[in-house]
Amino acid sequence: MSWLDAVPALVAAVAWLLVPGVLSSYALGLRGLAAWTVAPVFSTAVIAVSAIVFGKLGIAWSASAAGAAALVPAAAFLLVRLAFGRGFSPAVRPDQVKVRLAGWLGLLPALAIGLSIIVQGFRTPANLSQTYDAVFHYNALRWVLESGNASSLALGSFGSSFYPAAWHDITSLAVLSSAAPLPVAANMTTAAIAVFMWPLACLFLSRQIFGPSIPALAITGTASVAFAAFPWGLLHFGVLWPNALSFALVPIGVGAGLSILGMTTQGLLNRTAAWVLFGTTLVATGLAQPNATFSIAALLLLPGCHALVSWMHGQHRAGRTTRGLLGGAAVLALAVASWVFVHSLSRITSVKNYDRWQPFQSITAAVGEVLLNATNGRDALWLLSAAVVAGMFFAFRSRITLWLPFAHVGLAALFVMAAAVQTSTTHIFTGFWYNDSHRLAAMLPITGVLLAVGGVIGTAAKLREWAHTRELPSRMRNTRLISVPALTGALGALLLVVTTTWYQNWAVESLRMTYRAVGSSAETLVESSEQEFYSRVDRVVPDDAVVAGDPWDGSAMLWALTGTHVLFPHLNPSSGNEYLAEHLNEAATDPKVCRLMSKLNVRYAIEGTSQYWLSNPGNDSYPGLTDLSKSAGFELVEQQGPLRLYRITACDPELASHTPEPRSGA
Repeated sequence: MSWLDAVPALVAAVAWLLVPGVLSSYALGLRGLAAWTVAPVFSTAVIAVSAIVFGKLGIAWSASAAGAAALVPAAAFLLVRLAFGRGFSPAVRPDQVKVRLAGWLGLLPALAIGLSIIVQGFRTPANLSQTYDAVFHYNALRWVLESGNASSLALGSFGSSFYPAAWHDITSLAVLSSAAPLPVAANMTTAAIAVFMWPLACLFLSRQIFGPSIPALAITGTASVAFAAFPWGLLHFGVLWPNALSFALVPIGVGAGLSILGMTTQGLLNRTAAWVLFGTTLVATGLAQPNATFSIAALLLLPGCHALVSWMHGQHRAGRTTRGLLGGAAVLALAVASWVFVHSLSRITSVKNYDRWQPFQSITAAVGEVLLNATNGRDALWLLSAAVVAGMFFAFRSRITLWLPFAHVGLAALFVMAAAVQTSTTHIFTGFWYNDSHRLAAMLPITGVLLAVGGVIGTAAKLREWAHTRELPSRMRNTRLISVPALTGALGALLLVVTTTWYQNWAVESLRMTYRAVGSSAETLVESSEQEFYSRVDRVVPDDAVVAGDPWDGSAMLWALTGTHVLFPHLNPSSGNEYLAEHLNEAATDPKVCRLMSKLNVRYAIEGTSQYWLSNPGNDSYPGLTDLSKSAGFELVEQQGPLRLYRITACDPELASHTPEPRSGA
């Protein structure tokens, strides 16, 4: 498939991320930058919530149903505004045209760089992510499309428990809207999140903090794609697609929270709209990947404390000291109660106790990686890091930005805990993110983008001041060439060229390692030759039959790629199917195997030779799927090199008496 053929899927993904949200934004009364930059929050929330409602009502998931659902919150906002008048509408005028234009034009470099990385990294739009988590996500998408149920209450283990399904909901709509193959839709949704959604969210938060500053808005887009840890890090590691979606919403939630706290510069929202947006963001992140909800809380902790102390001080000066103290105590008690409640939840406890990760470097090395924006062994970004450090110093000039350096240091501390310490004590703080250094590193660009923007603008202002102190002709000192906007543009261009030159190759190569069609057996789950064989298997196996296979040799992807049902859609044995994983090749001698096969309609078995991720203990979980050619009751019907498809005749005497000639491929 060519990239031109993938354009409809990309357009569909972008449309689903923006259009439903824009309807709600405009109905709420937002305009200009505000309406478009926060649209992904409303889109994600309405799509994920409607999927749950449809699942409960038994309504099949479809593009038309989701489109109709998008009209509901928009209509509700309009009715509320009509009922309550201007008291509900955001009493904030849209920015001037030149301010909006600076923001939109500033996104063009992000779009160009991001698409370049995507095209070079994916190589082709149909390449698979050859990663552990991708197996679940691909098959979960297939389950959504076949079952017509996209509810987060049903996606876990494909129909039996909770799993945040917002990414799967949006991607399934991209499939349904464009008729693109499942892997293509997954890749294009991923691209839409990284290249469109994330820069928009950063633009909103930048506008909230720096106000209608043309220089700030003009370089925010460039800064948003200058960090390797996010979005590219989560597209490479895991692969963590739902987390990428959720983290891309965090700047919007933080921006809404800052409006509530009164910590913005000529903000785009009044408090009413901010509360609506903030609540919607919590819903959206909770149904995309809940750890982003905790990211929002962590980032708003310091601004919240500042706002609370300021309010208490104001109450004291107004002679209402008792009221201030009681209010502060109430907020503190609520915070402590929330902390205790969250830590008591069994699901949170299981996430916090996730101890798969081990320290892999010293504390000094981890701190150095943060300073150089080189987390998890990435290339150092010297100029970008200098801009971030400069931004930390300039941030102390204003109460609006005062919290940023401390928040950045706090995020850095979480990364250091995960990368270099990993104890039961650090898990109290890092457990919300699975104690995973990659997820925690991906949060650093949220504050890093803002600090880099502030660093560039502050440096430009300092250069302007320096020029005015030199003995230069007045005409030269007053020229626009050394104005703050011009100097900001020049520094932004330098940052763009140098940073992308240094790190873009890493981003491309990291994606190529993940999205590939060929490679060593230990690195590649499904090679192109296996995909060809799976297409032939799909033509042989009846629609109602289930195929058993060791998922670690790639057969788990048979369902996602062709629609042919597999017994093991995960890399780990499914609950209740462990016995077949261990004893399927004993079907001719073990009656229990036949009983389970009949119950699950297992009629075929597939066998390969290559094994993915050989060091993982899960590779040893399927002894019953080995040596099928030497086992009685397995009839070879399709073969391509080392790949074999068997019809299981051991449990059916009529099939056992029939011996067809196997077909052989190249």
